[in-house]
Amino acid sequence: MCSGIGGESMKLIDTFPTNEYKGLQYRVGRVLPFGASLVEDNVVNFSIFSKEAVSCTLVLYRRGEEEPFAEIPFPEEFRIGNVYKAEQQSTTSIGASAPHGCG
Repeated sequence: MCSGIGGESMKLIDTFPTNEYKGLQYRVGRVLPFGASLVEDNVVNFSIFSKEAVSCTLVLYRRGEEEPFAEIPFPEEFRIGNVYKAEQQSTTSIGASAPHGCG
């Protein structure tokens, strides 16, 4: 957060989601660390390295459920070299989140 004119709180523009998939908001993520990491409340960064992948899909599960509730394909612009990265913003609790389908 930053202070604006008159001391107002402002959110940095690069923290806003740029994409939406079935109600889930996400944006380009950070390369490091690899895996899933909590960036801030309700924001998880996913960074997946795959030397041979031509595409990648993020599969999200709710805690205790066997079936995924969302499968989000990584847009090509979310890839840098061999790394796919995205930050997913959620208003619901995501128990287990897993990258899947890279290859």
